[in-house]
Amino acid sequence: MAAEFCARTGDNVRNLAFLRVAGAYGQLARTVRSETTKEAIHVKRFAMQLVEDDRGQDLIEYGLLAGFISLASVTMILNVGSGVEGIYDDLETQAQVLNN
Repeated sequence: MAAEFCARTGDNVRNLAFLRVAGAYGQLARTVRSETTKEAIHVKRFAMQLVEDDRGQDLIEYGLLAGFISLASVTMILNVGSGVEGIYDDLETQAQVLNN
């Protein structure tokens, strides 16, 4: 094919060199494209496995539940602590009034 092209155009050396470079570039482009396609398929397959895999789901749910319970407990303890502090302040004030 390259010889036929060179024979038709008449400039054998330059055209043959161009065809060799173009052929090598085309082969490189096909290789890169196929590798990119393989990588894309691999990434897509990996993503689908992550979506479909439900191992460890219970552990995550229990962790979230423990976190929410801890947050609620801390909030409740802080609110109760403020209320208890108010009661002790009132008792202290009444004790000082009774001592005077």
